[in-house]
Amino acid sequence: MEITIGVGFLSICSTYRDLVKCFLINATYGTDTYYQAPAYEGAKKVAKTSTQFEDILSSQPILEVVSSKQHVADTPRARFISRRFGDVCSLLVLAAIITGILGATDFPAAIDNAAKADNMMVLRYVSAGLGLGAIILIGFSMILGYRRLPRASTPAFKLLVPVWLLLCSVAIYRVAVLRNTTSRLASTGRGSLNTPADKTVFYIFQILAEWFAVLALFGANTREVVGCGLWGDWRGHDETDEEKAKRIKKEEERAQRKAEKQALKESADLRSVAESGP
Repeated sequence: MEITIGVGFLSICSTYRDLVKCFLINATYGTDTYYQAPAYEGAKKVAKTSTQFEDILSSQPILEVVSSKQHVADTPRARFISRRFGDVCSLLVLAAIITGILGATDFPAAIDNAAKADNMMVLRYVSAGLGLGAIILIGFSMILGYRRLPRASTPAFKLLVPVWLLLCSVAIYRVAVLRNTTSRLASTGRGSLNTPADKTVFYIFQILAEWFAVLALFGANTREVVGCGLWGDWRGHDETDEEKAKRIKKEEERAQRKAEKQALKESADLRSVAESGP
């Protein structure tokens, strides 16, 4: 149960952390760097026309940066802080997953061994505590970023906040119920979590809350609303001048090869028409 439900919940938190990171990162790019934004990269790869490109970015403030004739200031420091803070939250979630797995793998031996049972409970407390701390920090960074970053997306914020509240309720419930112990797995006594009332609370605050959180993310076009593109914020740092020069060179070579292939195709079509002529 701890691995299938507890660690499953933490994997949702990890995905949510990636979405919040993209939400914050997209709001930091200016005129000189907007091409690095996950929202811009994702729309550029998917869109086939300029109209489709604008439709995909219609809910993203970065569209104003792209189309603006005035210079929009870049905020690299805010982007750096968002990335490093995201890395810290990733480590917290990873530590919660690892301790959660370790706290569940030795369960059969803990049934008849009080010392191992105590160790298992400590690991589960650590896992639940780290999960709660991570989701609170992720939400705090999201709210602070929305208040401090002028170009933060309001539609994305409205989608992410309800999901955050649902995930917080799950994390709080997990921490709250760990204090309960029982001498028998089939017991229906106080603290056993086997009574109908206990099971109802479990399904409301653990299962149903998770289900609604995932439903919200799948029900909305999250990739477009948040602007996470195909791979999210995969950059560990901003593109340097050297990396930019290499990228431009590769793009030029790719465009040249494409033009050559097109020219060969047109030449072959002309020869085919000439040979089949009267």
